[in-house]
Amino acid sequence: MDSIVFGPDLALGIPVMDQSHRIIFDLLDSLDSLPRPAFDETCHRLANEFAEDLAEETA
Repeated sequence: MDSIVFGPDLALGIPVMDQSHRIIFDLLDSLDSLPRPAFDETCHRLANEFAEDLAEETA
């Protein structure tokens, strides 16, 4: 699977949002190579990160 790397071209210039987006990109990138138990945990972390990110962006 091709990776999309979070870099300056995707940054918004808002540190807290950029950090959250970087975490999401890193978690998505890691899914491809994880064994099942770690995959499940990473999916859970990813869902939580998405929820927190959306809550911050809509506040």
